[in-house]
Amino acid sequence: PYGVSVDTAGSVYITDNNNNAVRKVTNGTITTIAGGNGTGTFGDGSDATQSSLTAAYGTFVDASGGIFIADAPGNIVRLITYPPVFSANNVVLGAGFTSGGIVPGSIYSVFGSGFTRAPIFPANLPTGFLGDVQVLMNGVAMAEFYADPQQINFQATTNLVPGQNVNFTVRTNTIPGRVLSLPVVAVRPGIFTLGGAFGNQGAIILANTNLIAMPTTAGVPSAPVRAGNIISIYCTGMGATNPAVPSNTITPSAPLANVTTTATVTVGGINAPVTFAGLAPGFMGLYQVNAQIPVGVTPGNSVPVIVTQAGSASNIATIAVQ
Repeated sequence: PYGVSVDTAGSVYITDNNNNAVRKVTNGTITTIAGGNGTGTFGDGSDATQSSLTAAYGTFVDASGGIFIADAPGNIVRLITYPPVFSANNVVLGAGFTSGGIVPGSIYSVFGSGFTRAPIFPANLPTGFLGDVQVLMNGVAMAEFYADPQQINFQATTNLVPGQNVNFTVRTNTIPGRVLSLPVVAVRPGIFTLGGAFGNQGAIILANTNLIAMPTTAGVPSAPVRAGNIISIYCTGMGATNPAVPSNTITPSAPLANVTTTATVTVGGINAPVTFAGLAPGFMGLYQVNAQIPVGVTPGNSVPVIVTQAGSASNIATIAVQ
């Protein structure tokens, strides 16, 4: 052994120099994960256990599970990558993180491991690959907004047909993960929330301002709303619009793209008149619902707001009402 390293799960990696191999010890069991097939540098792009090493001198495991091997006599660094890991329950609506179906054109998140080496934001309009990772639906790359080792945010294509299934996978460094068959549904509204220290506070503003409808908070443009005010609720998962806007496209400001499935809103359990529901101009896959705060809402800092379409209710987001 010329070097030993440990990953975050506690597995131990041993560079077995004289045998031109890398060994791994997990829960007391040792396996060869690379090399052991004589001296050389063949095998790039194939199964690591079928490759060869000149002589391994050290390893390093990064946050995404990639294993770097210092093959010193060969003057090279080799990298072992594994298929990304996720399950059906890890593919969720980007607002509210609920599972249960893919709505065409909406924003989604997939959670798992082994997606990227480090966080990546697109420099321009997303068009598919983001760094070395790609989300595929029926073999077609989706537009990606963000990726890191455990999460990818993306827009589902508008070409999906409700009532059918879509084949979903994530591919990293050309290595695909498992293929999931996910149902396509017409609507499944979700309201974006601020999260973190702000919890379920909704991404909801006083219309035509930048003020978030929350208690006045230092450093945050914010203010409670009152009965009669119009609020803009930012959502996704609200389905088809008229006119239609293709995926991977910024929504134009005119004509407005109204949803074709009627949306209703309750604030504090009281029906709130909806003045607009459709895609938010200037964004991709983001919906906006404008509603008027009804009379009779009990004031508070965490008044619940729910958007419903075709019997499908969103997650609960909160606002401040005075």
